[in-house]
Amino acid sequence: MREKEDNRVLVFANLSDKEVNLEVPLDGYAGKYKDFYSNETVKLMKNQTVKLSAWGYVIYVK
Repeated sequence: MREKEDNRVLVFANLSDKEVNLEVPLDGYAGKYKDFYSNETVKLMKNQTVKLSAWGYVIYVK
């Protein structure tokens, strides 16, 4: 996570050769974000599960 003023970037990465379900506690960081690549709006919850493919990653910006 990187934050400056009202801007925030969350990056989740799977550095393995297997698909994973990453359980992420987002206390204080839950809310609406945009997927950096698809520009799709995503609502991240306080206790979020992020499914990542092998060697996959996602970047969310706010």
